[in-house]
Amino acid sequence: MLQIIIYRLVCKVGSILAVLVAAVVDIVIGMVINNIPSVTLPFTYIFLLCPVVLVWYIVGELGSIIENAGLMGAPVPSFLQKMIVAFKNTVDYAGNKIIDNNK
Repeated sequence: MLQIIIYRLVCKVGSILAVLVAAVVDIVIGMVINNIPSVTLPFTYIFLLCPVVLVWYIVGELGSIIENAGLMGAPVPSFLQKMIVAFKNTVDYAGNKIIDNNK
């Protein structure tokens, strides 16, 4: 039981660390883009990577919460179940495509 708790804690800390790294990378990219005189973008770069990472984790956690609620017997609307399956299939397909391209 303790191993499961430690594993889940490490996963959560890893998620927080990934968001922090994305924020730092965003800051560095912004500094580089804003301080190179030959680079002009049609927009002001503030943040891009960090919000994407945050949305990714939020969607993943919401899907996990809904899935676990369904496994515990809570009534989950069928459209949410279909969305979770579609999301998982899309992620699996994209991951398999990346792996197959690297071989």
